[in-house]
Formats: sequence, C-alpha cells, structure tokens
Amino acid sequence: MLKLRRLGMTMMMIGLMTAAGTPGVLAHSGAVGIIKERMDTMVQLGKSMKVLAAHMGGKVDYDAGQVKSNAKIIKSHAGDAFLKLFPEGSNAKPSEAKSIIWADWETFSSMTKKMFEASEALELVAENKGAAGQAAFSELAKTCSSCHKVFRQKK
Repeated sequence: MLKLRRLGMTMMMIGLMTAAGTPGVLAHSGAVGIIKERMDTMVQLGKSMKVLAAHMGGKVDYDAGQVKSNAKIIKSHAGDAFLKLFPEGSNAKPSEAKSIIWADWETFSSMTKKMFEASEALELVAENKGAAGQAAFSELAKTCSSCHKVFRQKK
C-alpha cells in the first residue's frame, strides 16, 4: 500500500512537472546557444518522463519497448552529457538555472549522476513491469524533482 501511495505521489509530481513544462516552451523564445540547447533538452526530457509516467502509472498499456526507449533517451542526456549543458555563467535570461549550480557544482554533478543511474536502472528492468521498474522510475522522478527544487528558478 505504501509503495502505491509513493507511486501516486511520484505520478502527481510528474504530472505537475509536465503541465508546468508545457507553457515553458513559449518562454524559450529568445533563447540562443547553450541556453537554447539546454532548454530544448529539458523539453525532451519532460516528454520522456511524461511517457514513462503514463506507462508506469497504468494510464496506457505497459509497453516495455517504450519504457526502455524513453529511459535510454534520458540516460543519453544525463551525467556528463547533462553537465556540458551548464558551462559556468550560462544562466542569463531566459534561462531558469540558478547560480547555485556553479556554487555547489559537486551536489549538482551528483544529481546528474543519480539521473544517469536511475534511468539506466529503468532501462535495464523495462522488460519487467513489476516493483523493480516502479522503484527505478520513482528514483528517477524524485531525482528530477529534487534537482528542480534546488537548482531551477521558479516560474
């Protein structure tokens, strides 16, 4: 029961993140260079999380191929690849990145590594719809949410 409750909370967080992300596309106008690349990546990650949330939450029939594919997309943008999108000082408007990213690079780096590990775990267990997949997805969603709370400007 507790696992279902946690999954429900995770699904609610993903729903809020994706709903909040939709108007963000309009806010990306005027973005150029690495900031635009970062924002476009975030939109892609949000779309993958939305697909994953639908599969993991039972809103669509579970498709292991879709879960694996979207976990792989997230993994490809996580870790070092993600860090490259944040060169020091790249937080000019319309960026939503807080300057604390560079002041606490160690924590930020650690979170991107967790994003990589959680997406990799989900990719590896995608064939099994069970508890391992739910746990990996929950960890991934929690990592995204935690990072946004600390390192992203509120809209």
